[in-house]
Amino acid sequence: VGYEILASALTLNDVQVLLGQNMKVWIYNHVREDALQLFGFLTKPEKEFFMQLLKVNGVGPKSAL
Repeated sequence: VGYEILASALTLNDVQVLLGQNMKVWIYNHVREDALQLFGFLTKPEKEFFMQLLKVNGVGPKSAL
């Protein structure tokens, strides 16, 4: 099974450095009636900041990323 995870440039860069090693990815699951999207973060504070941005009116997950 494979999953597509959307991530920030910072996270993607860090993942390349950690290739071949065990890593933990913090996931935000965004559900809409027409889509299911996963957003991934290597650190909990990065995910928490993303979650705060989602509380801003008019900011969706792709913009927050």
